[in-house]
Amino acid sequence: MIDMEKLRDEITFDEGCKLDIYLCSEGHPTVGIGHLIRENDEENQLRVGDAITPERCESLFTQDLAIACRDCTELFSDFSKLPGDVQRIIINMAFQLGRPRLALFERFRAAIQRKDFLAAAAEMLDSRWARQTPERVARLHQR
Repeated sequence: MIDMEKLRDEITFDEGCKLDIYLCSEGHPTVGIGHLIRENDEENQLRVGDAITPERCESLFTQDLAIACRDCTELFSDFSKLPGDVQRIIINMAFQLGRPRLALFERFRAAIQRKDFLAAAAEMLDSRWARQTPERVARLHQR
């Protein structure tokens, strides 16, 4: 069983919370707790520096977290049977990377399927993602 409160706290710590729209490291408009603004979002009409409400931030976070959880259950056939800490780590990865990029972590995913968590942890470090967000990856790797 996933400790959702702990998961929310961990992702909030890793992503930070900014009510003002900003450009992420890849240059995409982002707001709240790591929410990449999409074309159909009401925030798409806002500019960098404009703010959203704390309530909207919470709503976006809840939606994004649900998407990350769903993506994990689709990418990992026995996701619900994995240890809770492993589930939280993978959801954290899915939240940051998105399903398409997490799907590219083939050796990581294979190690998870084998329940070889040490090999999976090593695969986390062997990625562009680890070079882009080294502190976050180090925290997840350590766990």
